[in-house]
Amino acid sequence: MKRVLITALAGVFAVAAYAQQSQATVSTNNDSASVFGKRYVGADWTYYDINDQSSSYQLGATFNQPVHENVDAYASYSYGWVGGHTSHDSQQLSVGANVYFDIGNNIRPFAGVGIGYAWGSENNDDWFYTGRVGGEITLLQNLSLLAYAAYTDGGKNYGIDDIWTATAQATYWLTEKLALVGRATYFEEGDWAYAIGALFRF
Repeated sequence: MKRVLITALAGVFAVAAYAQQSQATVSTNNDSASVFGKRYVGADWTYYDINDQSSSYQLGATFNQPVHENVDAYASYSYGWVGGHTSHDSQQLSVGANVYFDIGNNIRPFAGVGIGYAWGSENNDDWFYTGRVGGEITLLQNLSLLAYAAYTDGGKNYGIDDIWTATAQATYWLTEKLALVGRATYFEEGDWAYAIGALFRF
């Protein structure tokens, strides 16, 4: 099953290559602090504050590519582990797309969908899917705030079972190509996750 997702991931890169040859139809959003409409790679570190459990951590990587006007495709990978239990780890690979549009000069509602595959040391591999809806506001030329609600389901064997989350993210562009990211996510049963990372635009 992982081969299917890897094939889909290869498709994202193929679409990215095509998009590079079709820049006339792609919104590159050069003069905005928005995270949409830009080709970039990102990396982040996440701490999960989960009630009554050992501390959990995650390293992640993301690739984002505009593929059409107001449409971005993305691919992401993450590796997670539980503190004090090095034999327990998990991995996730996912692909998806976000559609966005402008309201005025600095507000962007968006919606996205994705599909992924999760596997780990406990042999509970499974597929999952996610949907999200939210908005982004550009406060300054180099600062944007993003907020969205997400629903994830489908990975019951893996423990991803019918869960809602709410996320707030701040992105600050240090230069035209490099940004710092801070993110907080609330899980419907009261847990939190906090992430810091960086984006590199190219």
